[in-house]
Amino acid sequence: MLDDEALKRIRSTLPESLRASVILDKGGFIDKSALNKVKSKDANFNDLKELVNMRDTLEVATASSVILGGKTVQFEYESVKQIVADLKNKGWNIDPKGLIPTIFLGNTEGKGETASGIARVTLSVGTGKAAGAPIVEQAVTAAHEIYGHALLNLSNMPWLHDGPGQPVALRHAGKNPLHSNGVFLSLTALPIVLSAGECPATYSRKV
Repeated sequence: MLDDEALKRIRSTLPESLRASVILDKGGFIDKSALNKVKSKDANFNDLKELVNMRDTLEVATASSVILGGKTVQFEYESVKQIVADLKNKGWNIDPKGLIPTIFLGNTEGKGETASGIARVTLSVGTGKAAGAPIVEQAVTAAHEIYGHALLNLSNMPWLHDGPGQPVALRHAGKNPLHSNGVFLSLTALPIVLSAGECPATYSRKV
């Protein structure tokens, strides 16, 4: 069962012309028959279609935090402007050129990592430390987690960040030449770069 906000996040990964085809069946799952009726060349849409036609289940939910290493970690977004202001308050004068926002808006747990054995994507609900996250950043994160990690996990493929030239990074790069560093986004072309060593689910945007 998807919560309403999670359904919106999934739809946000698709072009507007395809979003109306993402509906729920009586069981609260994305309706595979509705998706299967649509033919599209959009990579995200076809990944979503592949997911809903799998035998395994993927849970997608929204929350303000996630459990990592036994600790509750708040989702977070801090713009470059906020970072500079915070550092200035601490007595640091930093040139903002080259700085990147702090972005942690989603997390994926593989099917072998959850008590239920069901893979789960948790996305920021956009409150607390993540209250200022732009909609487009939420959409990028949703696509990254669902198609860049969860789909690979359910396909029994390497699915964690593994560095330039490695299987996951290569698959990410191959999905969309506009995003050679691995984020899938059908809404617009944005320069995205993955943050090495912050797996899972964390990436940063170049400014």
